[in-house]
Amino acid sequence: MESVEANQSLKIYLALVRCGEVRLIVDSLELLEEVYRGFVCWNKLVSQAQQAATDEEGIHYRGAPRRELPEDCQIADEERLCLAQVEVTAPAYVEIVGLSGPLQSLETYLSNERIDWDRERQEPAEERRLMLEQQRIDTVRDQVELLRGLNYPEIQIREALSKYIFAPLDRLDQFHGLKLHTEEPAPARHMDSAAATRG
Repeated sequence: MESVEANQSLKIYLALVRCGEVRLIVDSLELLEEVYRGFVCWNKLVSQAQQAATDEEGIHYRGAPRRELPEDCQIADEERLCLAQVEVTAPAYVEIVGLSGPLQSLETYLSNERIDWDRERQEPAEERRLMLEQQRIDTVRDQVELLRGLNYPEIQIREALSKYIFAPLDRLDQFHGLKLHTEEPAPARHMDSAAATRG
């Protein structure tokens, strides 16, 4: 029987110039939900892999590669990200509520200094890209090491990281202005620059 994970809330500043820029708020919430969903699925994958290793304990030879990481990820209604509060006047923020593990991972990631993207090329320079990848792996390092210790193939671990962690965080890093509520508010942007970051 799976244990039910506790919920927590997280407040995140939004970069609004004037009250209630609907598209920016919706884009921010969709992006936060995508990142949250990625962390939830990653945590479920690791938990299922760990359970499978426990179930196979007597029949799996230590050091032999395991079959495959679980691919299916269903998020139950009670695990979905919820909106608890929205403040649309400066300093604007949203308060989201969800499972504690994924929100703690998001909080850890947002609390780190993030790498600026080269807006002209739409990707970071090589040195910054390596720093960014390291920062992302640090957010889930213990779980990556656990999967490696359980002898899951490195290629499967990397594919899962790419799908559930790196891809959503790439989009988060391209969307400027989201900061933890405990930090200084994000600098306000004009509508033209907000539209430009959405592509």
